[in-house]
Formats: sequence, C-alpha cells, structure tokens
Amino acid sequence: MILSNRIVIVEEESPTTTAALPEFREFNGHKYHLPVVAAEKRTMENPAIAVLGCRRMDMLLDIVSSLSSMASIQSYSVYVSLGCPEAIEQKEVESFIRLSKLPIPVTVLQFQDPQAFLEKPSLFLRIQQHYSFILSELFEKRRHSHVIVLEDDLQLSSSLLDFFEQTAPLLDEDPSIACISAFNDNA
Repeated sequence: MILSNRIVIVEEESPTTTAALPEFREFNGHKYHLPVVAAEKRTMENPAIAVLGCRRMDMLLDIVSSLSSMASIQSYSVYVSLGCPEAIEQKEVESFIRLSKLPIPVTVLQFQDPQAFLEKPSLFLRIQQHYSFILSELFEKRRHSHVIVLEDDLQLSSSLLDFFEQTAPLLDEDPSIACISAFNDNA
C-alpha cells in the first residue's frame, strides 16, 4: 500500500496459490454449484437413504428414480421400506424395481406392522413404529453412519444430497443436534 497526498493506492499482490474452483453439478437440466468448502468437509462414512412407503408404489418408484439421477447417489445405500403389508408386498416392489432397470441397487425391506390387520389401527402409532423399525434396522443392524429418511410423497430438490453432505459435519461437531431436516412446508 502506498500513501500519497491523502490518496490511498492499493497494489494487488499476485496470489501465491490458486483458489479451488467450485464444483458444478447438474440435475434435471438445472445447473447449481457446490461450494468448495462443503466439498472438502464431507464426512459420512457409510450413509444410507430410506424411502418409507405404504400404498403408493408409483410414488415410491418416482422418488427412487429421482434419487438415481443425483450425482453422488453412488455413495449411498438405498432402501425402500414398506409399512403396509396388507397393501403392498415386498416381492411386488422388488419385481417392479427390477423391471424399472434403475441404475442403482435398491434393497426392499418389509416392516411387519403389528397393527396391519386390526379393525381400527392407530395411524400415528403405525408411522412411529415404522420409523423405529427403519432406524433400528439401518443404524443398529446394518451399521450405517448416517440415514436420510424420505417419505413416498415428497418431491426432491436436486441439491438434496449436497445439503446433507454439507450439514453432516454439524451432527459430529455439536452434540445438541439430533437430526437435520430439509423439509419445507412452503416449497
């Protein structure tokens, strides 16, 4: 910096290192960038995605198909968890997924809902038990480090996985954070 008669002239120094360029991704024809810092902080060692469904097989397949087109999906184990054995059978979904020729492997799990064949099942209890089943299955039995839970009626953002990859370190750094949500009522 040079001072001359109350005028400050700033001389730029040439950078000694080259800055990393942001990583660009594309999803459904839309380009977006992933900040460099976020790309360097990815910490999920063994992540999984669970799509919970009940009666809407077409919506299950839409979500799995949408996931299969995301850039970093190969880093995840993908599961479809069925919560209504009275409505959709595991074999039926497995067959439909095979016929769809998805580019990613998908494991279909069947929650054995104790309320399934009751005359008046408790809807909220069924949902709570299904969540309990899938979290226990993926964290305790299959030993995944992180689990993203999606319900079958969601529309996914192209940056969904990037969002979770960027925020996952917060779970490790701050013990007061129990989960991270990307749900938006106003979307």
